[in-house]
Amino acid sequence: MKTNKAHFFFACLLLCGLGTGCGKELSDQFGAYPNTNPLNDTTWSRVIGTNAQIHLLADSLKTIPLVDSFSAELGDTLNFPNNLEARILPQSLVTATGQSVQGKVKISIARNESKGDWLRGLQGTTSANHVLESDGNFLIRITQQGQELKLAPNSTLTLRFANKDNAPKNQLQVFYGQEGSSFMGSGFDTGFSWKRSTDTSYVGTFQYLGSNSQWKKGYELVVQQLRWVTVARFMDTNMVSKRVYVILSPNFSIKNTLVFAVSNDQKSVIALPADYASRTFSANLPLNGKFKLVSITRIGPRYFLGQMDLTNTNVLSTVKLNPSETSLKNLLQFLSLL
Repeated sequence: MKTNKAHFFFACLLLCGLGTGCGKELSDQFGAYPNTNPLNDTTWSRVIGTNAQIHLLADSLKTIPLVDSFSAELGDTLNFPNNLEARILPQSLVTATGQSVQGKVKISIARNESKGDWLRGLQGTTSANHVLESDGNFLIRITQQGQELKLAPNSTLTLRFANKDNAPKNQLQVFYGQEGSSFMGSGFDTGFSWKRSTDTSYVGTFQYLGSNSQWKKGYELVVQQLRWVTVARFMDTNMVSKRVYVILSPNFSIKNTLVFAVSNDQKSVIALPADYASRTFSANLPLNGKFKLVSITRIGPRYFLGQMDLTNTNVLSTVKLNPSETSLKNLLQFLSLL
C-alpha cells in the first residue's frame, strides 16, 4: 500500500512539472505554448507590439515612392511618371519648429491608385466608421538632411494627376491621414485613420491633350498639409450595415495578419480590425454589399494569402478563411489585379 501511495505522489509531482505550474494564474494571452517556430505561435495580444511580424509585412508591401529634388527658395513644378505633377511655390516650407528652409530639399511621393495599392499600404478607406469611395491617395514627404519638413502657414502644394480610368469622379473632397505616430517612416501604423479636411470644397478636375492626341482627365488637388492625403467622398451615411466576423486558424493573429473587405462595386476597402475577445477580425459591412474578403499574413519569412467572395452580407455573419502559403511576388501580383 505504501508503494502505491508513493507512486501516486510522484505521479502528481510529475504532472505539475509538465504543466504550466501548480496554482499558476491564467495568462492574459491565448494558447501561450513556448515554441521557437513562429508558425506554432497561437498567442493573441491586446495590442500590436513593436516587434510584431505585421511591421515587417508593412515594409515588404509598401509602394516604392517617386523621388526628386528642388530649391526651397525658388520652388518648382516637378513632373513624375504616370501623369503626376507637383507644384511647390517659393518659400513655402518650414522645419518642424517653424524655421524657414533654404537650399535643396528632397520630395518623395508614394502613389496608391488601386484597391490593391491600398492593401499594400495596409489601409482601408474609412473615416469615423463611415465608408469612403476614394480615387487615389498619396504619401507626400519633403525632407532636408533626413529631417521632415512642413508647409508654412497659409502655404499649399498642388498635385495634378490623371485619373487611372481617365474618368474623374465628381464631388470628391480632401481627406488627410491621421497618424498614430508622428512622421512614421516604417512599419504598420496601428492608429491610422482618415479625416476630412476643414476645407470641404470639392476637388477640382482638369483635362489636357496628351502626346498621343488623346484627352487626359484628372484632378487638381490643393494640399494644405504634407504626409497622407486622399481624394474621396462619403458613401451613404444612412447605409444599414451588419457585423461580420472572420475566423482564421489561431496562428493567424493580430501580430501577423490583417483582413480587408474589398468592394466589388466601387473603390472602397474596409479594414476588419482584430477583436481580442473573440479571436476574430470583424467590422460592420453594408447590407447587400458584394465584397472579396482578403487576409494578408507574414509569419517569419513566409507569406500567406486568404480570400473569399462574400456576395450576400445579409445572410452570413461569421465566415472562415483558410489562408495558403504564397510568395511575396505572387502576393503582389494578386494585389495588382484587385
